Amino acid sequence: MRLERNGGAGRAAELLRGQYPLSMRICLVSREMAPFWGAGIGTYVASMVRAWSASGHEIHVLGVNEPEAGARGGRLFPGVRFHDVDPLKELDDRTLWRSEVAKRSQQVRRALHRLHAAHRFDYIEFPEYFAEGAFAIRGAWMLGELPGATLGVRLHSPDRLCRALNADPVLGLNRLLTDRLEMESVALADVVISPTASLLEWCREELRASGQAIRGHACVVPYPFDVAEFADRGVPWTDPEAGRAGHRVPEILYFGRLERRKGVDFLIDAFNILAERGIECGLRMVGGDTRTGPGGSSIREHLILRLDASARDRVVFEERRPREELIPMIRASIASGGLCCFPSRWENFPNVLLESMALGAPVVASDAGGMAEIIQHGHSGLLFASGDAEALADAMMLVLADRALRTKMGANAPTQIRSMCEPERIVRETVAAIEHGRCFRAGRAMAQVEVQDRGPPEVVVDAPAAWRELEAIIGSGEGYMVLLRRSGATVDPGVGAGAERILRSHPSVAVVTSHVAGATAQESWIPLGLDRAALAAMELSGLGALAYVRVEALASVRAAVDDGLAALGPAAGSKGLPWVIAAALGAKRWESVVLPEPWIRGAWPDQPYAIAPGSHRARVLGASVLEASNAIGHDAARLLASVLASSGG
Repeated sequence: MRLERNGGAGRAAELLRGQYPLSMRICLVSREMAPFWGAGIGTYVASMVRAWSASGHEIHVLGVNEPEAGARGGRLFPGVRFHDVDPLKELDDRTLWRSEVAKRSQQVRRALHRLHAAHRFDYIEFPEYFAEGAFAIRGAWMLGELPGATLGVRLHSPDRLCRALNADPVLGLNRLLTDRLEMESVALADVVISPTASLLEWCREELRASGQAIRGHACVVPYPFDVAEFADRGVPWTDPEAGRAGHRVPEILYFGRLERRKGVDFLIDAFNILAERGIECGLRMVGGDTRTGPGGSSIREHLILRLDASARDRVVFEERRPREELIPMIRASIASGGLCCFPSRWENFPNVLLESMALGAPVVASDAGGMAEIIQHGHSGLLFASGDAEALADAMMLVLADRALRTKMGANAPTQIRSMCEPERIVRETVAAIEHGRCFRAGRAMAQVEVQDRGPPEVVVDAPAAWRELEAIIGSGEGYMVLLRRSGATVDPGVGAGAERILRSHPSVAVVTSHVAGATAQESWIPLGLDRAALAAMELSGLGALAYVRVEALASVRAAVDDGLAALGPAAGSKGLPWVIAAALGAKRWESVVLPEPWIRGAWPDQPYAIAPGSHRARVLGASVLEASNAIGHDAARLLASVLASSGG
């Protein structure tokens, strides 16, 4: 499938003459923003804010809770208004205490309630990373919040992808929640904007694997990058290596985090090959250390140990530097007859590559992900097969030896970045994307039907006769939903109203629940609905606390529940019923909705995230039900192993 960019000056002008005023009111949500805090996302936000402002739009930034932003933001970004996220109320704090990602997402949602009421934003944009917009988007879809605003998600690199590239196998419940919230924000946004086709396709595949899809408009629009402005930002810098030898050898420069996903181990291996071949050159690696070496060790120490004796005295490691100090370092590398190298295992749209190319550096980069969409091989840089140290050594050797090639690539690279990332063009293409996303707002209020006064039948799910009562309701053929409630659980009317609207308007949804506020923080939690990986490890669907369930869905799994309860036996049957029902519904690919409010309350006899004695049998049964219908995947096995290990099981 070919992914086209939106845009064109004529189209943008047409849009601006139509639905949108010449000056939109825009809110960018991000905890990161250069120069206050953050790296890639922060650099994007700062660049995009400047691009929007230069085009005459009113810009608000929510979430950069750094004192520097309040003190210097107005001076560095004239006309831009900065807002902090709101503190949470007690019930939210209690519900979200386990997950900083969920807590932050709820803080953003609360703050946007206040800001949108005051300013009526035309467009609100969130990063997908760490799911900052997940609950705001969930509230818009499920509760009709943020009316009139188009909600966008800008792709950077999901945490799940970063962990995979860093060979981090741990999948606990918090990470699973983060992954699900990140992908949910992508699936439900009105518009999804990716800087590269490769990252957009990765997200599509990730959603497809879980039976989901992007519901809004999806497109490719690069990050803005002002080549002239960046080139003017350099500061004087003295090379500590200059004059150490009789003449300056060509220098290979790497800058960015020292991280496994950045392929720094491939670069060390390739440099060993160059040293073995007798190529005269040095390597400078500038960036902060990370614990992404083998076994969670220091990657810098691992790289030093990886160096051959013949190469060790030609490699310099330095701590990360401000962008302004990197500019003369890049120019010094160019002047030495060297190059910049970015050997990542996979990349999205790295700023380090844009910065090097903008200054005319000859670059060598891996062909995995977005860098192959930025570099024209042999014209504005060289690409090598990601992971192949021999190929990387060959590419660097070619650039070091061929002055004409270095000159050609150095001359073409700034022109290419200028053409691809010119800020005015990015604004036009983003405006076009927002316009395409507007039409998805109408389907956002999941429910537009009237709520009836008569409530559904209730079944106490932990009572011994619960399944018999449910079978009677299924057999009666009356009503379309039933309330499953644990003894002692109470519910805010908002859940019932939301459930009725959602179940009436979305026939694929079987379960509606909400955040659960127990008597203590330890007894409070966020249901994961019918998530199949979670169900294979723990009963976190919400059915065991309080949920509205479609009767038709229960009827579709009646036989599977009968079999499951028979396998559990009478003693475990009443305790395992919610799990068996949830697993059976998940195996049938029914969907669920979790409302983003702590509307379910009660006192629970055990902590929902703990493994209760005697529940292993139900866990094995739940996993087997899912596995029998090919509804269980690698996530489930990893999560189950993590849960069992943490519980001593």
